Amino acid sequence: VALQTLLNKEVKDSDELIASALKNSSDRHLLGRTALQYVLDHGGQKAREAAVLYSRPGQPSALRTAAVQALARQAKDDPEAEKFLIGLLDDELPNVRTSAMFAVVSAGLTAALPKLEQQLPKVTGRPRQMLESQIEALKNSKKPASPPADISIKEIADLERQALDLELQAREMRNRAEALKLKAERSKLTTPKPAG
Repeated sequence: VALQTLLNKEVKDSDELIASALKNSSDRHLLGRTALQYVLDHGGQKAREAAVLYSRPGQPSALRTAAVQALARQAKDDPEAEKFLIGLLDDELPNVRTSAMFAVVSAGLTAALPKLEQQLPKVTGRPRQMLESQIEALKNSKKPASPPADISIKEIADLERQALDLELQAREMRNRAEALKLKAERSKLTTPKPAG
């Protein structure tokens, strides 16, 4: 919130603030996501460059999904962004793939139909039903159906981020539990046995 406030006030060192926040990995890239979203929301050449740069493999997953959504907005007017976004449908990270799927349908990119159909079996539950209906709409050369009012593409991206956060927390808890087990085992080994 503090970073967002500073950026909105357009302080003179905002470019340095953004660069520093994008490098900060604490709290699952919270500052980086805030800084990136600020850049993406302001459009222009910087937003285009940031969307391409931060959607690429090797960037933190949390930043990639935000960049994918920006690519969808750009792809409507930019064939290169469209091609790049469609390429992300084959990404190795499931949350990036899913974000790309919903991004191409929200942008109405009919060129993505073959890849969307290839990826559809990897999606389950309600997101799959939504994706199937949007693929049908794309096939019929209509504007993709709007997601139901109770679920939007932004909500889906937020849920994916939350799921990733929960996975990281679960991994951290498992590591702590393992450390406690090791500590207990070590204390058993070092505790002198009573003489009998």
